[in-house]
Amino acid sequence: MAKIGLIIALTACVAGPLMVRIGLPYRAGLLLFALGVVCAAGLGLWVTRVSLVGLVGVVPLLLVAPMVLKALKLPPVADVMTRVTPPVVLIDAPQAENPLAITQAVTDAHNGAYSDVRPWQTTTDPSAAVLAFADQQGWVLVSHTGSDFQFESRSRLFGFVDDVVVRVSEDSGAYQINARSRSRVGVSDFGVNAARIRSLKAALTAD
Repeated sequence: MAKIGLIIALTACVAGPLMVRIGLPYRAGLLLFALGVVCAAGLGLWVTRVSLVGLVGVVPLLLVAPMVLKALKLPPVADVMTRVTPPVVLIDAPQAENPLAITQAVTDAHNGAYSDVRPWQTTTDPSAAVLAFADQQGWVLVSHTGSDFQFESRSRLFGFVDDVVVRVSEDSGAYQINARSRSRVGVSDFGVNAARIRSLKAALTAD
């Protein structure tokens, strides 16, 4: 009986993300996934008393736990940018659950945990490098105005869509880059948006 329950729980771990990817309510998919992970771990440990096959049930928890623990140490925000005053504005604002307005939580994170996420400069036009990096990351270009670019990035597991905008301004031969990465849904981004901007900066400033 426990083995059957384990199979059902593991199925839920797969079904949850699939539900979100096909457009069903993401909260239901997340809930199903979370229940699957917890139940699979518990039933898996129970099954290991008679068979090591039960260890398979612990795998989802081992994969998810580090991300959850990391998120607990990060600000509960899903919108990160290099500048909040004035904010980095999207070229096109898609419909999203999360607001575009800068909340106090976003400002606090900007001045606290993400105080290193700031505008940066290059001595050459970074436009080509921005597009090359975006292609490498699998971002999809959705808007382009002059030296400003807007992309969509999808999470690997659930397929959540994040909006990424990169704005380049030139002054006396120096190019300043501002960026913003925001999740359309969810309270916490697990640090993904800040990491995305940091990676972009590292790629554009590498020797």
